[in-house]
Amino acid sequence: MLDRPSGCFANRGRAEKKTKKARIAIVEKNPLLALDIQKTLGRAGYETGSVFFSALDYLAAAEKNFDLLVIDRNLRRDLSSLMKTRTTEGGIHSVPYICLATLADESPNLEDEGDKALGILVKPFSAKDLLGTLEIALYRVRMEKRLSAEEKRYRELFDFSLSPRCLTVSGGTVVEANGAFRRLFSPGDASFSIGDFFASVSDWNSLKDSFISEGAIQGRELDMKNSRGGGLRILVSVSGFDDSRYGSLLSWEFFDLTEAQRLREELMQSQKMDALGKLAGGIAHDFNNILTTIIGHSEMLRMDLSAGSSENKDIEGISAATDRATRLTRQLLGFSRKQPYKPRVIDLVQLLRDSEGMLKKLAGESVLFSFQIPRRSLSVFIDPIQIEQALMNLVVNARDALQGAPSGSIAVFAAPRELKRGISLRGRELAPGCYAIISVVDSGCGISPELSEKIFDPFFTTKGAHKGTGLGLAIVNSVISAAGGGVELLSQEGKGSEFRLWLPLVGVSPESAERPGMEPRDAPNPDTKNLGAGDWGYETRDGALELPKGLSLLIVDDDEDLLGLLAYIVGKAGAKAVLARNGGEALLLSEGQAFDALVIDINLPGLDGFAFYERLAQRSSAPRPPCVFISGRLDGGREKDFSESDSAIGQKEIQNIPEGSLLLEKPFTPAQLVRAIKQSLGSGKDFSV
Repeated sequence: MLDRPSGCFANRGRAEKKTKKARIAIVEKNPLLALDIQKTLGRAGYETGSVFFSALDYLAAAEKNFDLLVIDRNLRRDLSSLMKTRTTEGGIHSVPYICLATLADESPNLEDEGDKALGILVKPFSAKDLLGTLEIALYRVRMEKRLSAEEKRYRELFDFSLSPRCLTVSGGTVVEANGAFRRLFSPGDASFSIGDFFASVSDWNSLKDSFISEGAIQGRELDMKNSRGGGLRILVSVSGFDDSRYGSLLSWEFFDLTEAQRLREELMQSQKMDALGKLAGGIAHDFNNILTTIIGHSEMLRMDLSAGSSENKDIEGISAATDRATRLTRQLLGFSRKQPYKPRVIDLVQLLRDSEGMLKKLAGESVLFSFQIPRRSLSVFIDPIQIEQALMNLVVNARDALQGAPSGSIAVFAAPRELKRGISLRGRELAPGCYAIISVVDSGCGISPELSEKIFDPFFTTKGAHKGTGLGLAIVNSVISAAGGGVELLSQEGKGSEFRLWLPLVGVSPESAERPGMEPRDAPNPDTKNLGAGDWGYETRDGALELPKGLSLLIVDDDEDLLGLLAYIVGKAGAKAVLARNGGEALLLSEGQAFDALVIDINLPGLDGFAFYERLAQRSSAPRPPCVFISGRLDGGREKDFSESDSAIGQKEIQNIPEGSLLLEKPFTPAQLVRAIKQSLGSGKDFSV
């Protein structure tokens, strides 16, 4: 039986009765003692509805969710023995308890009772002893639960963190790592050191020295690698703490910057390309002015010569050179995104024939370059500038694939092909029909199957730093796909590669797509005229340069050489020209006189050509004078599709071009300029020239 508590102690128990929530089970073989303990705890405010008189009774109870057991020492031993034969009651054995012992028991102390014994009471004991021991035991229970909850919280933060984390000893050996760490570095199951994942031994040693001197590392960017050798850019933080097992540990946290760095480099590369594009566009604009001047003077010279003059050959040479230069400026404008996408039906054989010299120079003098094209023309619908760019990219890639080889070869050939059944190329379906195939074959290092799936991705490159943009093959794929074709890659490591460009033939039936004989490049082709004056639409007939007598023209252009040429052309055609180098000067000149027509460069400094024309129209109630706008560079945002006439002026309608006005793209010939002025004088809404 229990000794009764003093009045003060009993009163305190009654005062706290409403606040105590602990659930206590009593396991005591003496019923009187068990019930006395139950009443004492009940008066103190504890929940003690469960009393058991044997270990079996306790094990058989349906409710076992107790905070604390008050259990007889012998029954505790019985419970332990029973627990060894039961594997389904593991939670019972972990309940903390207070042990009830007698003086007759041997060594009644806590060490003999196991790690869950939170107190020991020797019978007989007083209510004060019981409640005091109980309070101390419950306090320990609450602290252990709180500590367990904190450990669980830390464990979850560590294990389920999105950031890769690990714990290491001071030497770097990893003792624990979370799932994110294993996914990033793929360390395997064997023991490993964090130093194994540093790309440089010097970085590893430097970080260790910094930690020793500073005591922590906060946010240092380092080059690392995973277990497969893949490069990683990582932000690392390290801190130390004491550990009961290892003495001291280092806590590592990583943040993967690899993708962010790749995107950053792509953005920088994109900005570089944008800057280069703007530079190329500006160069092309100025170059078109120069070309217009050269073409104009050479054509004016041609008109002064007789048909049989030997100097005509020199002029033809100038014309051929300016034609090649014009294609170059168009490529620059296409690179700068200032040249609109202009697909048209072209003869692929003729384009390849004209591009051979350029492709051979790209391949290099040390490369054996072969070229083979069919005699019969192959008509395809594509932008000629873009297909030239695609061919250049493929030849440059083939040349780079030969780097380091003692000898190498590049072959370019074209042929028609009929598809009896549709095929799929890089996810693009090609329908049955007739196609032109351009193949670029090299004897280089070849491409692995893994890289074959990635090389057409934008910004992907296997070349070293500053040696490639990663855009070449992406552009090739985009150009061919836009033309309704596809790109096929045939490659084997160590044995070279072949890129095939499939382009649908235009106006060809399967019967007419028989494979023609191949012509060597140096064989003449009587069916194909040389590019020259005829391709510019030059007119050398008498009277070609004629304008109405007394016609007054205002010509505005910021290039003085071109301005002088334009004045010379219209003057020789019989018109009078007033010249201005910018919009402001032109406005001053137009104050005192009226003009029959205007020739205005769009890209003027300060007040551009369109703004000047609008300002001029606002100053007078008279109808707007006819105008021919000229430009060496068009902004793609102002263009819309326009069907070109058969003439070679090559105009494009612009959305905000004033009614009755025309656009003439540089470079142009004197005949084209005169024809455009005539057209504007009587065009109305007809923009074709």
